[in-house]
Amino acid sequence: MSALDSWTMVVPRGRLDRGYVVHLTSVDNLASIWSTGALLAPSRIPDAMEIDELGGREIKDRRTKREVPCSSGGFVADYVPFYFSGRSPMLYFAHTGNPLSPFTSGQSDLVHLVSHVDV
Repeated sequence: MSALDSWTMVVPRGRLDRGYVVHLTSVDNLASIWSTGALLAPSRIPDAMEIDELGGREIKDRRTKREVPCSSGGFVADYVPFYFSGRSPMLYFAHTGNPLSPFTSGQSDLVHLVSHVDV
């Protein structure tokens, strides 16, 4: 049993709309996240870093071309993706299977990284 097997954070129902954000990742990515000390935007992940990707290639390619018209600018792929809800399309795809996604392990291998932000 790993340390992760015995650790769980439960976010109270209905609280995610009050400043919580969620990032979904594979449990296999935790070592890379820990070693870099940060969640990296898709465009900042080094080629040598092996990660277990959740999103489909087509969606990821679109994010490299879609400009962000405010804030620091850049492209959508220059930002770490967060959800503002406990249930996301990626979670649904992990549950039902998505032919466009390389991730085939299912929900049991997903980790929800939850943070609170002041808006």
